[in-house]
Amino acid sequence: MNLFYNWTSSYGLAIILLTLAFRIIILPLNIKQIRNTQAMNALIPEQKKIEKIYKEDKEKLSQATMELYKKYNVSLFSGCLPMLIQLPILIAMFSVIQQTSNFTSTMFLGIDLAVPDKLFGITGLLPILAGITTYIQSVQTSSTSTSNQASNGTLTTMNKLMPLMIVIFSSTMAAGLALYWFVGNVLSIGQNYIISRYFVNLPNTAEII
Repeated sequence: MNLFYNWTSSYGLAIILLTLAFRIIILPLNIKQIRNTQAMNALIPEQKKIEKIYKEDKEKLSQATMELYKKYNVSLFSGCLPMLIQLPILIAMFSVIQQTSNFTSTMFLGIDLAVPDKLFGITGLLPILAGITTYIQSVQTSSTSTSNQASNGTLTTMNKLMPLMIVIFSSTMAAGLALYWFVGNVLSIGQNYIISRYFVNLPNTAEII
């Protein structure tokens, strides 16, 4: 953080550059996650066949499903890895943003990033932007996730609750954290779109199965 601040002399730009650097670091994990999700979607027809065959035997159903995923090198847990990595980074960012004594100025585009950007304050812009981009990212993620009735209901609920939670949370914390959230979401949305569209599109199901 200090490195970027010394380079730009801007607290806001330092947060943006730090977020960008983090996104670049986890790019290989995101590519793997999207590739894995696409592979799981491609295997849905085969998985439904297995469910039909073993609908009365849960143990064999589970075993056959795991063998299917293993055959095509699909992991059920790879989607969790980027989130698990981001959690300690978010905690570290929270700690860094709270310690503003090392920075000459914490103003950025008229917003003091060292204090909360309250919803009903002068601007309240960053928490709203963080919430909107969280919703867009959630919809983008759920649209590429393996679809079934139960998971779709859960995803729909999370798509509604998570943005609201982000808005409330980021409006009570230092605005720098809301900026980190907003920039991270924008980068993630663009990154996921480019990766899924141009880099990891898999052949259709018939060619995989």
